[in-house]
Amino acid sequence: MVFAPLNVSDQLWAWKTALYRLFRHHVPPFSTIYRAEKRALQRWLSAVDGRGLWLDLGCGEGTSFSLAEWKGNRVGVDRVRRLLARVSDAAGALPVCADAEHLPLKDGCADLVTAIGLAEYLPHRERLWRQIQSVLRPGGLAVVTAARPGLSNRARWLLGHRISTAGRTELLREFRQAGLEVRAEQVTLLQWQFFLLKPKGS
Repeated sequence: MVFAPLNVSDQLWAWKTALYRLFRHHVPPFSTIYRAEKRALQRWLSAVDGRGLWLDLGCGEGTSFSLAEWKGNRVGVDRVRRLLARVSDAAGALPVCADAEHLPLKDGCADLVTAIGLAEYLPHRERLWRQIQSVLRPGGLAVVTAARPGLSNRARWLLGHRISTAGRTELLREFRQAGLEVRAEQVTLLQWQFFLLKPKGS
């Protein structure tokens, strides 16, 4: 396991994850929004060949791995060790403690990369897309989300983290600059969802 230093913000994430889980699953309208977001992600992931390596960035406790069956290997990356310690037991995945913007992984190692609910917390979102492009094999796929501008996302600041939002045009430009193609997209009240491809030959 690769370790990254903890700071106060990281330590708070362990407590906040439980709060997020409560809101997502049991508190309307957040639970309704979450179910809608989950359906689109499951549809895309079900279309991916479930072999090879699935890399989940910002994995937390590994809940994204429950969105689809996977016959290959799974690796969860997060910088919060207290959450990451549960990934192996909960999802059967290999935990790697690292920063998603500076991955200690080989280029072209992953067949599928997911980054769900991560981009809005990073100071340099473009670095995330470049890292995803780097670790994907040519022809590999990614499922990513990004927070939309609006009142609903500003209200999320009440949970203790100021998030950054982005417009669709801005995100499409960033994907193109990173060398990723958009295969499909979906919009919900809170987020943009994208199904991305790293072209063969890139």
